[in-house]
Amino acid sequence: MLIRAYARFASEHPYLLLALCLAASYLAYVQLSEVELEATAFEKMFPGDMEVIRGFKIAEDQFFGSQNMFVVVFIDPEQNSVHSVRDIRQPEVARYISAIQGKLRGIEGVSGSRSYVDYLGEDVPGTLDEVKLRLEGTPAAEAYVSGDRATALIRLQVSDVSGREESFVEDVESAIGSITPPPGVRAVVAGDPVNGKIFKELTAGDMQSTTKFSFLGILVFTALVLWSLRYSFLPLLSVALGTFWSFGMIGALGIKISSILAGVVSMIMGIGIDFAIQIIGRYMQEVRGYFGPPRPPEEAMRLTLERVIKPMAITTLAALVGFRAMALGELSFMRDLANVMSIGVLACMLSALTFVPSAVLILNRLKEVRV
Repeated sequence: MLIRAYARFASEHPYLLLALCLAASYLAYVQLSEVELEATAFEKMFPGDMEVIRGFKIAEDQFFGSQNMFVVVFIDPEQNSVHSVRDIRQPEVARYISAIQGKLRGIEGVSGSRSYVDYLGEDVPGTLDEVKLRLEGTPAAEAYVSGDRATALIRLQVSDVSGREESFVEDVESAIGSITPPPGVRAVVAGDPVNGKIFKELTAGDMQSTTKFSFLGILVFTALVLWSLRYSFLPLLSVALGTFWSFGMIGALGIKISSILAGVVSMIMGIGIDFAIQIIGRYMQEVRGYFGPPRPPEEAMRLTLERVIKPMAITTLAALVGFRAMALGELSFMRDLANVMSIGVLACMLSALTFVPSAVLILNRLKEVRV
């Protein structure tokens, strides 16, 4: 009874159905800004209550911060000149490193730093020989200087900056850039926050490229299956709308998209396109009289919905059961994937059942689509 009632409503009130789609799209747009893209740290893939992970977090918090980060100070061979530094332990380099450490102390998220300069005492000696003398017999200091004396390391103690890696790294790089280095010396930032920033940038780019390729592939595939270029655009719009709705739901639920899920849009589109193709394919058969006399658009859409909603619901339910089974595992990224895919498939089904019937009937009424 519910299926027949909805099929009748959809076929008789396409404009109202389209208005509901627009309202749902507006709500999704409002929540879209809440979607967060985060870089996935290795330890976040595992349950937080594992003894090994707990021990790792304790060690990070107590000894070197929750994230590893370094400033690598090195002699750049590309800047070689007669005035270039020859030994990374020279006093001017030591003062440069000390100035960097002083600047970084004022940045939120940096709770401390360590370099070989910390073992020189209160004042940096005036000559290289004096620096060498003070560092002699100090293995801990030597750990911050490379064997060829061309590179020195500043190890930063960083608190958790997840979610703001970009701004944090920019602050650190800006602080380092405000200090003039000695001739031939460069300083670069490395470590977890930098990796997270790069991961986000690459993930965003990958999602854009895979989404574009998916759209093109779906357009070609549906054009071949439906043998109609005009009708092939409707499944594309339907799956795009369903994906848009799904990300609105993800934002509303506060689910974060990790870098591991960079290809999730293509996966949602690949599964969700089936719903729109079923409706349009069956509608074209009803209109053209494959199962009896040719029918007018409204009646053809009513019969289409009556006959495809049940198998579509069963297919969706089976997919949701499979995805929820993935969420039973202990790996966190599997649960995230299950949640996102479940929402995506459900949203694509709802989009196909609302947008496609309304779009087909409205276009027929406006005589923009002719069979």
